[in-house]
Amino acid sequence: TMSTTTAAPTRPAPRDEKVYHPLDRLKGIIRRYVVIEGVLSVLIFLLAWFTLALVFDYGIFKAFTWDWVQDGAWWLRLVSLIVALGLLGGILVFRIVRRLTTEFSYPAPALVLEKRYPKLLGDRLITAVELADVDDAAKYGYSKAMIRQTIDEARERVGKANVHEAFNWRRLGLMGLIVVGFLAGLLFT
Repeated sequence: TMSTTTAAPTRPAPRDEKVYHPLDRLKGIIRRYVVIEGVLSVLIFLLAWFTLALVFDYGIFKAFTWDWVQDGAWWLRLVSLIVALGLLGGILVFRIVRRLTTEFSYPAPALVLEKRYPKLLGDRLITAVELADVDDAAKYGYSKAMIRQTIDEARERVGKANVHEAFNWRRLGLMGLIVVGFLAGLLFT
């Protein structure tokens, strides 16, 4: 005879929208940040590749009066193209696609906010997210009253956290300046 067991379906933990709404906004901002950073990375790569190819081509021509694009073997141009496309594909996959297709669980953005606002949140937000099912947490010995109080405090405090400040926007600004610098250098040279 075969024995089968049926487990009771687990119900999802209750969501307190005042706690989860900033986390949902943070997830959206993370995706926007990843796209902007990825596009800037691609532009920097393309501009750097173009600049290096131009310098390399001009340098070889000036030094040896040999134009590797016109006089070089076809396989040399093919290898150059494959390397460039491989690097570009790697940037697209690892800097944009892989990061956008990763699904964030709620503890991840909660930890981002906890790290950015340690004094304001004081581990309350991550506790509110991880112990959102008060009855289930009580099975493991947690005090229901203590968890509810922590969730109430997290609800009150998370609204004061500016989720936009959780990112290093200066980094994107620097990447943008690098793109502008490359373009200016290429246009005025």
